[in-house]
Parts: sequence; structure tokens; C-alpha cells
Amino acid sequence: MARSRYGSRYDNQWDEYISVGQRAETAVKHAEKKLGKKNVQPAAKGRLKCDNFWGKAWLKHIRNLGDFEGRLTRGSAIAGNGTIAHLAITKGRIDAIVGGSEVYDISVDIVPLSRKRWNAIKEKSRGEIGSVVELLQGKFSDAVMQSLVDVKTGLFPDSNEFDLGCSCPDYVRLCKHLAGVLFAVGMRLDEKPELLFTLRGVDASELIETAADVRVASSTTDARTLNDADIAGVFGIEMQAEPAASFESSKKQSKTKATKKTVKKATKVKKKPSSTKKTVI
Repeated sequence: MARSRYGSRYDNQWDEYISVGQRAETAVKHAEKKLGKKNVQPAAKGRLKCDNFWGKAWLKHIRNLGDFEGRLTRGSAIAGNGTIAHLAITKGRIDAIVGGSEVYDISVDIVPLSRKRWNAIKEKSRGEIGSVVELLQGKFSDAVMQSLVDVKTGLFPDSNEFDLGCSCPDYVRLCKHLAGVLFAVGMRLDEKPELLFTLRGVDASELIETAADVRVASSTTDARTLNDADIAGVFGIEMQAEPAASFESSKKQSKTKATKKTVKKATKVKKKPSSTKKTVI
């Protein structure tokens, strides 16, 4: 008979109950010791609702993956109870540390989006997305939306593109800890939707056509023009106008100085003495 959550049914020895708070605290200490306190990225706590298009789309996509569906309910509780002490999303990989009966290390490798599939998505989105702001906010046509979230041809990974790993003893492919992490990824994308493109190994700016109202720069320089109101709306930060003001004032001062120099120079021009005719006697 299989071993239960808290012990063996053969010997009636049960593991000591560990509260959620204790699991979370132990996991945090483990993460800080392993990664360094500054490098720990805790997952969102106490909220499972996503407000952004990308977070909602991720959670819907995960729920639609047939072989994941059975474990997602248990995972949703882990996602919001604070036991995911660390969650990092990088190119093609998700790393996490989760507190349970013990502390578990989790890794999820995701196959990079193929160039052929990415090119097809870009072609379907041609001229339909005006700016990076619109892209991150999910403000585009239904046709583009369907293209991006399509289970087989869209931006999100299919179930066979996940390589799932958890150090817990559960033998199933998607344990509750992994399910919790996948839920937590949705909440992270709700805050930072650009991480989805990082995860899939593609450049979001490639979806923005040069014919639109922004320019796509090279891979090293971002020349897209975003005004302060747009940036504040997406990232929730206040933009300061001082740099722009000082730049304008410096231009005016330079212009004024140049004008004064011109006037001063003009006043210092020496007048040529008038020529006098000599009278020959």
C-alpha cells in the first residue's frame, strides 16, 4: 500500500504536522541560504486572481492541458499560501523552492518556441499591434488574441514541451508542488507579462512592425518611443519630468547666449574711415 501524506499505514507512524506558516518560514530560510537573500524572488501570496490578459491566458492555458488538469486544484492552494519561497522565470526555465513536509527544489524546462512558429505568429500579428504598451496590456484585435493563445500554434507551451522536476517523493508527472508553481507563474505574468516572452526565448519587440507608430530597434538598443503616461500605466511607476525640463531650458539658454554673442560681436565691428579726396593744385 502506498505511503500517505503523513506516514505509513503499516506501522501507524505519522509524521508530525507542520503548519503552513512553519512550512513557509522553513522554505524562506532554505532559499536565502541557497541563493543569498538578495537573489530570492518570493511568489505572490494570498491572491489567485489575475487582472492582466497574459496572467489570465496562462492560467486558462494550463487548465486546458488535459494531463495537468487533475492536479491543478491542489496546486492552487499552494500558489497562494506563501509556501513558494522563490520563483524565478528565465529563458526556457522556471526555478522554484516550495515548502512542504520538507523543502522541495523545483525546475521546469520549457522547449523554446520554434522559429517557424514564431514567424507565423508575427505574420498573423502584422500591423495589428501599435506599441509595446498595447502588447503588454493585451490591447489588440480578437484575431491576434486567438493567434497568441492558440493551444497548438500560439505562444504558450504545449504539455509535451514541459520537462517537469520536483524533489518530492510523489511519482506522478505533475505533483501538487509543480502545480502550485505553474499557478504562481500565472500570477507573476500578471505583474510582469514581458517574462512570458523571456520564457519562450523570443523578443516581444519583433511583433511590433516598423510601419506602426513605434520603431523597433536592434537587439541591443531599444529605440521604441513610449511616453511617460504609457510607461506609468503599464509598470505602475511615476515618471519625473525634470530631465526633459532641464533639457529644454538648456536649449533656451544656449540660444539666448548665442544671440547675445551675435549682438555683442556686431557692436564691436569697427567702422572703416571714410575716404577723402585729395585736391591737386
